[in-house]
Amino acid sequence: ALERAKAEFCKVPPGTRQWRPARRAYATALAQQRRFKPALDALEELYREAPWDAQTVALYARVLDQAGSPGQAQAVAVGYLQTCLLYTSDA
Repeated sequence: ALERAKAEFCKVPPGTRQWRPARRAYATALAQQRRFKPALDALEELYREAPWDAQTVALYARVLDQAGSPGQAQAVAVGYLQTCLLYTSDA
């Protein structure tokens, strides 16, 4: 699964619409194989680029929890929810 995900990810040029989903799929494959460090590295990069992306935030928090960092997972999730509330209260 990891090799296939990596091969598929490498086919997708950065900046395209499919790049983020491909990167998430790659991180998911890494996490499923309990390779948390590279999975978290990939997810952290995605999170920094787009902290409003719910799919990335959910996966990032889940992998942080699986990797033994439930406090960080909670902080990521709560930060996302607070950001959403700020944006919706301004509307």
